[in-house]
Amino acid sequence: MLPVLNVKPYQHEAVGANLSCMEISKLSHSVAVGSPQLGKIKLVDFRSGASSHTLTGHSKGVLDVAWSPVSPYMLASGGLDSCIMLWDIRKSGSLACITVLDVDRRDEAGVRRPHFFDGRHLRRSLTKRADPKSAKEIPSPNNFQANGKQQLLPLSHSGGVVGLSFDPSGKNLVSAGGNGELSVWDLSGTGCRIPRRFVSAGGGRPADPSLNGRVPLTITGPVSEDMAIWTRHGSNLCGYSLENGGKPSTVLKGHLGSIHTIAPIEVSGQLVSSATDGLILLWGPSSPSFKNSEVFYQRQSKRHLIYDMDDW
Repeated sequence: MLPVLNVKPYQHEAVGANLSCMEISKLSHSVAVGSPQLGKIKLVDFRSGASSHTLTGHSKGVLDVAWSPVSPYMLASGGLDSCIMLWDIRKSGSLACITVLDVDRRDEAGVRRPHFFDGRHLRRSLTKRADPKSAKEIPSPNNFQANGKQQLLPLSHSGGVVGLSFDPSGKNLVSAGGNGELSVWDLSGTGCRIPRRFVSAGGGRPADPSLNGRVPLTITGPVSEDMAIWTRHGSNLCGYSLENGGKPSTVLKGHLGSIHTIAPIEVSGQLVSSATDGLILLWGPSSPSFKNSEVFYQRQSKRHLIYDMDDW
């Protein structure tokens, strides 16, 4: 196969920028990319290679982006500024930002809002008037460059946002912080963080941002059942209950190095992972590695992975 498209989204920026993340929408022809040097997200149409528009708001580099699985217009991003931003890509610039998820925000008692898959129920009012009799408008919460200065934004994590993933229903967003914590955000209500604690098998923090500053995250399972959050802890693939939190319900061992990619295969319900050991492993109900997490071992100094049982 040969490359049929060559795109460099940040080639016109004053500062040379490489790519830290890329996500292809399953519901449209859009690709979202981020850069660790710039707080800008570029949207590219992979049919033509054209960069349609830019989303601005992060004060530092962007480390991860995630498309909603139920809306072609909703995008989430996390950056080195410790902010998680939700975007409506039908707009551009800072006005495309629906809201910034706030770790200190609490549910408003008795408040019930209709839920929209594109996140419009989470949007703040664009402008507020300081005085009803005055025509003067104060800066909008979404106007991040008001009066030429970067506005202070609520924080979503400590130590940056290094991983993002929507659940299959699109109503929950899971994020990983640079401090190793996992958070679940309720996007069907007011966008508050759900009080749910996750810990590693050893009792520490579950996320492991040691490799390239990013944490791979994915969520699998039927919407009607308890879904699983999959992330890495060193060379182990750990599955946590989205509903209950706590310690991992499943720990899969097989890689010899730190895992850097986890991807679900929706048709079969399997997982694919890759790591610094150069291996790509397939995990699923029909594979021996899923039935027994200790089926792999390293023989002498050779890095050969072999099964300890036959798979007919």
